[in-house]
Amino acid sequence: MIEFALLAVAAATQPVAPPAPPAPPPVIPIPAPPSPVRPDRLLRPPVAVQVRVSGAGRVLFADTLRVGPIGANFQQSQREAGEQLCSTGLSTSSRNLQLSVQPTYDNAERYRVSVSWSRPVGSGCDVGSRTASADQSVLLPPGQTVRIEGDGGLLVELTRR
Repeated sequence: MIEFALLAVAAATQPVAPPAPPAPPPVIPIPAPPSPVRPDRLLRPPVAVQVRVSGAGRVLFADTLRVGPIGANFQQSQREAGEQLCSTGLSTSSRNLQLSVQPTYDNAERYRVSVSWSRPVGSGCDVGSRTASADQSVLLPPGQTVRIEGDGGLLVELTRR
């Protein structure tokens, strides 16, 4: 009996091992999202694109743009006083042209063309504006010309050099 008591006292003085830590949660790999800009797009050399924008029978813009990996843009605005003083104040007249030519990811010969043209309408105190726009993706191989027609006589002609 004394031996049993000594064994019980000896067992009580022995250090007790802590419980094993819980297993870590499983690692679930999450694939990285695709890069918004592909490296091959950044390596494309700029291309010269001759652009002609016309509307209402007159040329609004004619020049050559160098379209690189981030595209090319043109913007022009004009705002001026109207012809007379009106009960709401002086009338105003404004014209705006915005043009953007952007390369696409899927094809080295495909470009996204966006154009917006606003012009004044009316006279005296009864003035306002009209806007025509076009947003279109086009194939533009070297040496080729494409035409994009919008409302109000808006026409964009692009020739890749």
